Amino acid sequence: MKMSISVSGPAACVAMVVCAGHALAQTTFEPNGGQLRFEVLNPQTGTWGSTYPDAMSGEQVEFRVVASYVGTRTDLFAMGEVLYQPTISNVDNTGAGPSADQIAPYRNGGNGGNSVAGSIISYVESNIMGPLPDGYGRVRFGGTACTATGSNTMTSFRHNSDNGSPAGSWIRLAGTFVSQWPQALPGTTDATNINRILRGISSQQQSQSLAPAFHVAGTQNIVSFKTDTLGTAIFDNVMGGLGLTDEGVIDVRALV
Repeated sequence: MKMSISVSGPAACVAMVVCAGHALAQTTFEPNGGQLRFEVLNPQTGTWGSTYPDAMSGEQVEFRVVASYVGTRTDLFAMGEVLYQPTISNVDNTGAGPSADQIAPYRNGGNGGNSVAGSIISYVESNIMGPLPDGYGRVRFGGTACTATGSNTMTSFRHNSDNGSPAGSWIRLAGTFVSQWPQALPGTTDATNINRILRGISSQQQSQSLAPAFHVAGTQNIVSFKTDTLGTAIFDNVMGGLGLTDEGVIDVRALV
């Protein structure tokens, strides 16, 4: 059967932490200074957008996370970090293998970072209009290592109105530590919940002076994550975060 896939709701506005000046500059906090946008690939038109009509059962559907700075500062030049946990709603969590909706495999088993060859998606790959045979995951921003010892190996959790999730059937992407659906901020200051949020998907980079080989300049339309689904799921929204909203935190640095 056919399903209409859409990114529900407007782009998520998130609290923004910004750094000005040089390497030891103080940071300032800018509410709603960052924006996360979710895009679905329409292979019929070769474009990324908010909708993809008439997806067939069993069809692979690509989606990606795009970050932008939307604040008022004019002295910023690069994104520092964004923490988030993408979720997919109305999924088929019954059965196994092709009988249930699936998330594509992560590169290197969900582990890696800038120093691990082949574990991070390149800029070119983030714009490919089709499946990536080597797997999916973070795009370019691999400053924070994903490891089993750090309890943040990227993985997928299934929820069926359980473990703190909203009602319904869901797939949530996060680190292996985060089996419980995090509570929204700023309504909770519980240390355990904060830890769950911090072990979501982290797209992070150091300053240009500390890691020039991996530095990504720019504050607009930065692709930070890419994956795909196999089945009839409807992509929903991003959740979890550390800031004034429950969606995430983006840290944008000034030139250093």
